[in-house]
Amino acid sequence: MKKRIVIIGAGASGLAAAIEAARTGADVIVLEHTGEIGKKLLMTGNGRCNYTNTDMSPAHFHSHSDRNGTFVQTVLSAFGWEDTVQFFRELGINPRIRHYEYDEGGYVYPASGEARAVLKAFLSEAAFLNVRFFCGCRVYSVAHMKDQDGRPLFQLDTNQGMVRADSVIMAAGGAAMPKTGSDGKSYLIPSAFGHLMWEFLPALCALRCVGSFFRELKGVRWECGLKLMIAGPEEGVSRDRKREHGESEADYFAFHQDGLLEESYESRGEVQFTDYGLSGIPAFQLSRYVSLAVKLRRERHILLDMLPDYSPEELRQELCRRRDKFSDRNAEILLNGLLPEKLGRVMMEKAGIRANLGVYFIPDPLLDKLAALLKGFRISVLDTNGFDSCQCSAGGIDTSEIDPETMESRLIPELFFAGELIDVDGDCGGYNLHWAFATGAIAGRSAGKVRRYRNYPERFETNSADYQDPEEEA
Repeated sequence: MKKRIVIIGAGASGLAAAIEAARTGADVIVLEHTGEIGKKLLMTGNGRCNYTNTDMSPAHFHSHSDRNGTFVQTVLSAFGWEDTVQFFRELGINPRIRHYEYDEGGYVYPASGEARAVLKAFLSEAAFLNVRFFCGCRVYSVAHMKDQDGRPLFQLDTNQGMVRADSVIMAAGGAAMPKTGSDGKSYLIPSAFGHLMWEFLPALCALRCVGSFFRELKGVRWECGLKLMIAGPEEGVSRDRKREHGESEADYFAFHQDGLLEESYESRGEVQFTDYGLSGIPAFQLSRYVSLAVKLRRERHILLDMLPDYSPEELRQELCRRRDKFSDRNAEILLNGLLPEKLGRVMMEKAGIRANLGVYFIPDPLLDKLAALLKGFRISVLDTNGFDSCQCSAGGIDTSEIDPETMESRLIPELFFAGELIDVDGDCGGYNLHWAFATGAIAGRSAGKVRRYRNYPERFETNSADYQDPEEEA
């Protein structure tokens, strides 16, 4: 008899886990609570599926619990970007590597440029390996017990009946983009087993900022340097305190901070100005820190460098040169060609320079003020755009309670975790998908290593004749 492995979630990590588990010869069942497999996968990379990156450094991953990066490093050592490329080659997906300015690595896409090709390859391989999918199957509880021989046994109660398994792989995602099925409820089962959870927070999303001028800048795209400044908690806060069960999340977060009075995080690239704030990859990279700052009620603002290729002195010299060269013209010519027109107009207004003022009459103090604004325009940040539009969520199961070599729970034997449910989130550029595939593959292989022998009914066992869906009762 085959070992039975049940996987909760048919997203990127769940699909990778299913393939690798089935390749060990296990009987694999995947439970997906939505009506569609891989829905979120189809949306990645704007439909092109940027599935890994050649610059697979642990610095591109972030975690509340894995502060020294050892958990991430262990996973990446076992399953690097080359392993992901080879994994997909075996599924018939050849890579296409694209290099973008300001990124050291190469973004890896399927050669066809279609996320749908990746999903089709997964489903084709799963069918070949006899993986069974049950869509519209919501798991209400997972009971852990032992059989008469003392071996782990799981019993899952679902809206389609009951199923038993030797191993369970949880790959149910986080809280990002709930319309795709990531409703944030994936924490319930590991929490019930006593796992420490970091609250899900939005990551990789746009930032909502203060300023009426954003309405005027809507639609402008411009390369900028961003520096997020966060005012920290009071000194003396311990970073090592571990939350006791029953303690509030707010207290846990507060006691887990570094105790610094100020933190800063930087990014650079093309910023997209919206009518409410900042979007684009540079803003996305900072959003996880904004979410945490909002959670902790810490002050936050961004210093926007609109001409990052100029040093402050070089910029002042350039502005002086322009003032001398165009001395017989109006001030509006001063930033022409240096910045987009809308952006230049707003900066001139902020510096107190009227557009119809003669360039020759701009005094040194105003010129210095303009140069300072261009190199460090301060913007107060209200919040992120939230889970509905974020690409991933930060938070999840504390990494100290997962074996990084197998993805197995350190608390419950034969319970494994994969993907966004783990307290690790990555930068833009294929890192979150790589994490999903890497942890899913490791979990699947590990769960399939040891064979258990037990007879199971071919179909789910119904709880009783009067089984009632709890959601329908509500």
